[in-house]
Amino acid sequence: MKRATAGVGAQPLLRRRLTWAFLAFGTTLAVTFLVVVPQLLFLTEDRVFERTIGVELTRLRATAVEDRGSLRLPVGMSWVAGEAVPAHLASHLVELEDGVHELLDVAVPGTPRRASDFMVGVLDERGARSYLLYDVGLLEAFDERDLDGLTVQIVLAGIVLAVAGTVASLWWTRSVSRSLGVLQRICTADSDAEAGRLLGALGRDETGSIARGFWQARSELARALARERRFTRDASHELRTPAAILKGALELLDRRLSDADPRTREVLGRAHAARQRLEDLIVAFLWLARSETGAPDPECCDVGDSVRRVVAECGLAMGLPVDELGLELQIGAAEPVAAPSGVIDVVVRNLLQNALRDRDPGGIVHVSLGGGRLIVANPTTASGRGGLGAHSGERHGFGLSIVGDLCARFGWEFQVRPEAAHFEVVVDFGRGMPH
Repeated sequence: MKRATAGVGAQPLLRRRLTWAFLAFGTTLAVTFLVVVPQLLFLTEDRVFERTIGVELTRLRATAVEDRGSLRLPVGMSWVAGEAVPAHLASHLVELEDGVHELLDVAVPGTPRRASDFMVGVLDERGARSYLLYDVGLLEAFDERDLDGLTVQIVLAGIVLAVAGTVASLWWTRSVSRSLGVLQRICTADSDAEAGRLLGALGRDETGSIARGFWQARSELARALARERRFTRDASHELRTPAAILKGALELLDRRLSDADPRTREVLGRAHAARQRLEDLIVAFLWLARSETGAPDPECCDVGDSVRRVVAECGLAMGLPVDELGLELQIGAAEPVAAPSGVIDVVVRNLLQNALRDRDPGGIVHVSLGGGRLIVANPTTASGRGGLGAHSGERHGFGLSIVGDLCARFGWEFQVRPEAAHFEVVVDFGRGMPH
């Protein structure tokens, strides 16, 4: 079996993709811890502090002035009248309106803290101002002003986390990566023994099941292809003997009946044409049965000569002069193609016979050859005619199917163009050479 080369290097590429994916994940996680988490923490703290002082401010408003001094307030919160405001806060509170406010970076003298943050609830009751002071700096998880060292720690922790996560993830997925590498080697294995050794290295997981199913399907396909090629080759070789006997018998009849009547000579001519078609088919089938490599270089022949020869055969088979076949020929300059003449004859003959058979009554089949392209178009308006693909034998027999196989074998471009008013087949002999 031919060794496949596609996919070589795919497993290392997949490993690199996994590495970059996990590294990107770890980096994203580190950035999340660095930026998103602190911001969420700050936002949550602010909302909690704001809600707490709002609740206490509402409770304070509902309490009589003489009873406010006895209220139990949360830790860090105090209620002061206008004249008892601490000096370091007095200048900040003068212009505050009734409600809840936030004061940031307020210096706190007499303490080791450089500054603190305060939530302030202002009660303005007919000119009598009092304040609910909440020193939230005492309760914050960490101080934004001291984030320099903490930022470095978070960045380092994120990097460590990203690297550790990547290493751990690749360690956990190493079996998958190894299994994919074995699966890749199985796809390019040359023998059952090599594939069996590689399959033994896989477990009973999904990868192993896929590998075993793939190799089984590949082996069955290879055996079926080998059987098909062997049958085509053997049948073609076996047909050569009766074809040779038939050729000798017809040549003998030619000599014996050289002065026979025109009707007898016409029958002999048809027999010779049928024998030639049989030999051409044998050559074509032998080419189809050959492997993709190791085939000898074919001869070169002129497609124009083949078209003229096949047209003459069609006239003989139908018992009509060539000019009464309903064919319009446009044959350009010589078109040499690297292929046996028998193969070219099979292609041209099948296309012409298909067109003559399926055309509308009285329609003209157009045959054009130029620039290495053979175009055969027949007029057809019948429902469904010409609408099938090149490898369908339901309406056109196997003529187009054989043409399609030969074109694929020699690398020629083959197109079927079913139109509303005609059915057109194009063979571009210039698109390829034999494999």
